[in-house]
Amino acid sequence: GDPAKLAQARQLLQEMLSFYLPDEFVLMPGLSPSIIEKAREDVGLRQIMAQPGCAVALEAEAGAAWLCGPQCRAAQRLLEAITRGHATPVEPPAPSFPTPEQRGGAASRGPPAGARGGVAVPPRASSPRPVARPPLLEPEAVEALARTIGCEALRAEM
Repeated sequence: GDPAKLAQARQLLQEMLSFYLPDEFVLMPGLSPSIIEKAREDVGLRQIMAQPGCAVALEAEAGAAWLCGPQCRAAQRLLEAITRGHATPVEPPAPSFPTPEQRGGAASRGPPAGARGGVAVPPRASSPRPVARPPLLEPEAVEALARTIGCEALRAEM
């Protein structure tokens, strides 16, 4: 494709996201390729990206990160920490679960009915699980999104 038209389409998409989602879109330009690589490997950022409502596109060539969704500010804070050299530890802290005493029960009661390996397993829901989405949006996905929304600069190329 024509690089000028592609740049124009990206600019239009950025403007649209900024206008229609002012609280749920952040563009972070000026990121070095090494920062982009560290961000791709960061456990904390991957955890945020795995949550529903968070799309992150890391573009090494453009040196930018596109953050979109309700969790974009949390992703932005993590990316800013990565740029300052404070990446999330490789092993995220283990979640702290209340002990049986803290929950108001006795420790000697044993696992509840339906427990497997001492862990209570909730009954299966009748509805299917949502399909997991990939954690990263690659540049090709951004281009496909621009085509999907009818970006004129890209439509002329097709």
